[in-house]
Amino acid sequence: MTLGYESESLSVMRTLYSQDFEDNLTPSRSVIEHCRESVENDDEDDSVALLQYRGTRTEYELGIEYVESLDPLDRVLGVDLLGQLGWGDQTFLEESVHALIPMLKDTDERVVFSAAIALGHRSDPQAIPHLIEIAKHENSDIRYGVVLGLLRHEDPDAIQALIQLTKDADADVRN
Repeated sequence: MTLGYESESLSVMRTLYSQDFEDNLTPSRSVIEHCRESVENDDEDDSVALLQYRGTRTEYELGIEYVESLDPLDRVLGVDLLGQLGWGDQTFLEESVHALIPMLKDTDERVVFSAAIALGHRSDPQAIPHLIEIAKHENSDIRYGVVLGLLRHEDPDAIQALIQLTKDADADVRN
């Protein structure tokens, strides 16, 4: 079902609709600050889903702001936001992919792991060679992220990398 709503003077058509999210009028900056505080305190919080659902320029710009932060937890949050921005509508797809690919070379392994998964959600073929480049990373979590990043691709190089990862020493990566 596709429903529309007005946001930032722009009519947006949704392929997935959530009345709870539609009714939530909390400003996006407040939502992301709450989410960041929850991450820091190791609290369960899924408010990033609200931002992903909204998927407007405001949320895109918040994602970019957070991936450019010096704080790795901010970068993880920014990556997570950009990875599913607009949910099935995949808003700001190309811009997000261009912001996410460099995050695969981040100095913090949590950011790299999250970026690999985020690129899997975006399922853009531009990410394939960058994901393959880190498929033999020493960190098994990152290799697992690569698996999730490549799963939706039918590209022969992606398939070959996935086949190689089925022989990984880590059971989660293999499976």
